[in-house]
Amino acid sequence: MPMNIIEALIFASGHGMHKDDLYKGLKDYTRKQIDNALIALKEQYSDNKGIHLICANNVYQFQSNPAYGDLLADLLLETRERELSKTLLQVLAIIAYKQPVTRTEIEDLRGVGSDYVIAMLLKLNLIEAVGRKETIGRPVLYGTTLEFLRKFGLESLDELPDYEDLMLKIRNNFEKYYAKTDSLYRERDIELEDKARNEAAAAEAPEEAEDDFFVEETDDDIPDFLSGEDIVEID
Repeated sequence: MPMNIIEALIFASGHGMHKDDLYKGLKDYTRKQIDNALIALKEQYSDNKGIHLICANNVYQFQSNPAYGDLLADLLLETRERELSKTLLQVLAIIAYKQPVTRTEIEDLRGVGSDYVIAMLLKLNLIEAVGRKETIGRPVLYGTTLEFLRKFGLESLDELPDYEDLMLKIRNNFEKYYAKTDSLYRERDIELEDKARNEAAAAEAPEEAEDDFFVEETDDDIPDFLSGEDIVEID
């Protein structure tokens, strides 16, 4: 029976396999053999198994067991937040050493979009818009704030330490200062992410649509996912 082959094909496809594609691709097997293999796989991946094999419009696909949905959402959100904390640190360090700098210049250094990260740093009052660059579109220039200096014990930007020393200081301060934050703020952070992405996609000149990102915060209004992560070198 081609059950193992079909299992591997469905898993590797990611988005599922149509039954007709299995018929066409597995020419060494009859349609009945393929159908029987699919029936056996659906029985194997069902009930209390962590993975289920589902079928919709003759497309077979693996998905996690819905019974574990809440647990998976919580754990995957924590993983997502750890990745986000690394990104925040990357962008904050770039702005600290390259300021004044535009979003496009930040993205050129990182190689990925930075709309949401900039929005979060604005919300945390660690960066601010300091002007506009005299180029086409006059993109917003970002720099660090007085709050940034205060958080990291600096009297001026002239006291910026070596890059690696700054990253260590940022990690230590975030870990101590933001450890008290309640997980209830996770939903607000996700809403801000969606808002930032939607506005960036809708705006004709995304770099000029930054005003909505300025949100007044209090000491209790800080997300809890800022923890130490890997250091990224910048030129």
